[in-house]
Amino acid sequence: MPYPDGALDPARVKEQAILTAVFERRGITRNELVERTGIQQSTLNRAVAALIDKDLLVTSDSGSSRTGRGRPSDLLRINPAAGYIVGLEFGREHLTLTAVDACGELVHTLEEAAPPPFTPEHASIDALLAAVDRFVEAASISAERLRALGVALHDVVTAEGQWLTQASDCAPIDVRTYVEGRLGLPVVVDDVSRAFAEAEHRFGAGVGEPDMIYVFIGSHGVGGGVFVNDELLTSSKGICGEIGHVVIDEDGRLCQCGSRGCLETVASRRAVEAGFDELLGRGVWSRLAPGATFADICRAAGEGDKGAYLVLNQLAQHMGRALAPGINLFGAPTIIIGGPVHLAGEAFVQDLSAALRRRVVSGLVPHIKVRYAQLPSHAGAWGVAIRALEEAIRHGRFIAGEPQRRAGERIEARP
Repeated sequence: MPYPDGALDPARVKEQAILTAVFERRGITRNELVERTGIQQSTLNRAVAALIDKDLLVTSDSGSSRTGRGRPSDLLRINPAAGYIVGLEFGREHLTLTAVDACGELVHTLEEAAPPPFTPEHASIDALLAAVDRFVEAASISAERLRALGVALHDVVTAEGQWLTQASDCAPIDVRTYVEGRLGLPVVVDDVSRAFAEAEHRFGAGVGEPDMIYVFIGSHGVGGGVFVNDELLTSSKGICGEIGHVVIDEDGRLCQCGSRGCLETVASRRAVEAGFDELLGRGVWSRLAPGATFADICRAAGEGDKGAYLVLNQLAQHMGRALAPGINLFGAPTIIIGGPVHLAGEAFVQDLSAALRRRVVSGLVPHIKVRYAQLPSHAGAWGVAIRALEEAIRHGRFIAGEPQRRAGERIEARP
């Protein structure tokens, strides 16, 4: 991370190690902390008492209130009110914001009615920060309790926090450095599909699935996020899990990435809608008229509409060709599908499962699971808030000193 961890004295170093261990375990006893951190019992007890005094930890029998320092056998947890993280997801036609407490639980959500222009320019980022200010005020979060910001963006996000859109001639913009300079807070910038994957893995359909691939069928593209052994895969370049750009037909349509026959040329919502119209043009019956939306097609398929079912069966075959190599490569046999395709019901799940079983190695066939995502539309903002929370905990944001933003200070747009 580009922000400093801060110069911590030895006592604070121990406090930081304890806080990180408690966060990672979501509850731990003092004896377990001794084993996990290697800190001597007496020293650890003093550090734990200090963290309780600072309202960063609570014991299992005291809830969110602090009535004492507890017994050594008490379960220690992060105090939810120790701080708050804001996460935002910015797409072409929407802006969603969430706030989570120090345990990652949602405390406030909002979808802005009029998002700024979807362009990698400082003016758009300034508009996002103004939206964050309005949101923090609406959520009654004081500036001194705001610990970090997570930003989930559509299109391409690099490991350095640069953002570029494939449909724009604008040069990439360094969102992370720019926003950190404005806020004085640590900022995590990530791809929206990985943010959705994080939320589903932690709170949704991926709970209990250490090896999973999340796939999001968007209006313009198809994104993904891959978990192996409960770890979200990332790369040194930041670009990882790009399921939508797996080539399934080398002679297929030109993709916005420059290749031909990528999955998203046939599996995005717009591509499925176009494929449905083409099917109707060949005389296939459907109760829907040309120009039906992706959601309408999915809903009709679930109700037995022939044309809608055929085009979604074709979608399942395309996804099977793209996902099977990923399952074989990563050993991740659980597939979580996000987007309106859930309206198609169980038939689509069965078709995709069958397409995968024909293509994956035999050792993984019995483990194939296909599920729809469970979380609502704010899951992307929630997921990136969780990523930012983890960074804030591990980099000492909850331990080290006063926040750089003063209470009541607003984010003013640069001229």
